[in-house]
Amino acid sequence: MQMLCRALAALTCCIVLSAALSPSVRAEDYALFVNPGDIGIGVISGNLTAAVTYDWPRIIFWHTVDPWTPTFEAGIPRMYLYNDTNEDGFFARSEAAYTVYMDSNHVDWNLSQLDSGVDEVNGSYAQFGMTGSLSAFKLLDNGSMVEVSDWAVATFWFSITENSTVRSSSIGSYAVNGKTDIRVNMTLSINKQVNATGAAMEQMLQGGGSNSVFLLKQASREDDVALVEVSGRVDETDLGENLTHSFAETGLPMQEIEFAKDDWTVQAHYEWNSVSVCEANGTEVEEPLRSSYYTTGSGLVLHSAFPLPDVNSTVTMDTIVGIDESGFAGRMRDWVKESLPEILALSGLMVCGAGLSFWFARKRKKLAADTNQPKDKMGNP
Repeated sequence: MQMLCRALAALTCCIVLSAALSPSVRAEDYALFVNPGDIGIGVISGNLTAAVTYDWPRIIFWHTVDPWTPTFEAGIPRMYLYNDTNEDGFFARSEAAYTVYMDSNHVDWNLSQLDSGVDEVNGSYAQFGMTGSLSAFKLLDNGSMVEVSDWAVATFWFSITENSTVRSSSIGSYAVNGKTDIRVNMTLSINKQVNATGAAMEQMLQGGGSNSVFLLKQASREDDVALVEVSGRVDETDLGENLTHSFAETGLPMQEIEFAKDDWTVQAHYEWNSVSVCEANGTEVEEPLRSSYYTTGSGLVLHSAFPLPDVNSTVTMDTIVGIDESGFAGRMRDWVKESLPEILALSGLMVCGAGLSFWFARKRKKLAADTNQPKDKMGNP
């Protein structure tokens, strides 16, 4: 019995210690590793591990050393060319005139050479790109499909740096965190004109494990930033293509959605420009992005819409994905603290069960001993 109690105590101590001693990568131990593979490029940057897939512009990322880290995902599977029929400035799926698919079944993505090294501004850095010709598809009422081949050329550049960097737009400056952020720059070169006035970039966001909450940083009535909670567990896809929720953009250079747990512990984030930059004939014009969203039951779909420029124009914009280390540091200690009653109750039940088993074993042993003792003629031991 004493040995069993000691084993249970040791097991409980191991759980507490393993939770309290959450591993992390120290700043002085930082190293950047980039490994091109058959299906994507793997990146290990301190406490951030990510995979950029070749099948479509997508980043799957997680905490490098936290054993309970969820897996996050952000990608751009398609674009829509649309006409704003209700003139509200936001995109709804019912307004789509053409669909531009980004997956490898529709686009032959050409990969650039990996560029990596060290410089004074970025520290250790790595960047790589993927370029492909996009076609636009329109489904007619009779069920046939019309294709506008080579409608545009899209280029995505993925970059990560050891040092934080600052970028700017006409609205202001914004930071790309070093080590834990991946910046994605998209350039869209328009080759052909279609019967549409705007384009909407679809972004799919998903958090694994218990990260089903999205905190949307939106403008409030007081002209401040408010967090709006949205649950990815709610499936709004069957409510019709007219359904969408407008995103109230703040006056900041970047808009942001945070990946969070049910208790609002933020563990990752996704950011995108407040404006797109359109260049034509050597002149740059910034256009505001108008965003809308809906949930799918497993994540959130975000649409960022901008006016469709003329032929021979280019549109550029940035997105940023990354982890929030503060959402991991100490969280396992909190889990033990929050779960301590359950741990103690379970340990108590195990001890009681072991005690009862020990008591029954002793009773059976004593009964067997009594049965095997020599008996007198009256049957008494």
